Amino acid sequence: MDIKYEVKDGYAVFYFEKYIDIFNSEKIKYYLMGTIEKNNHTKVIFNFEKLEELDSIGIAMLIKVFGALRDKVQIRFCNIHNNVEKSLKYSYLQNFFNIDDTEDASMQKLLQG
Repeated sequence: MDIKYEVKDGYAVFYFEKYIDIFNSEKIKYYLMGTIEKNNHTKVIFNFEKLEELDSIGIAMLIKVFGALRDKVQIRFCNIHNNVEKSLKYSYLQNFFNIDDTEDASMQKLLQG
């Protein structure tokens, strides 16, 4: 599983690398939800800068995580590009998630409210 996790001033950031697909999406889902809930994070950024590929199973996993936590946790996505951006656009989900161009933009929006 290629995810790095950091706690910053007032929020947590998960840095995704390589792939989210049928082979790792369940493990990633449990890791994300477990880490967020265990540490009582209420503001979270998913940074996709180094993510190369996101398949339909990965998209479904992100929807499940977002849906399960959205009443308790503010989640923002950032640095989405290339194939990942195409996957979200083709599935019409770019408006479902809170997406920012940069981690700094996500941080500002989380810290504002």
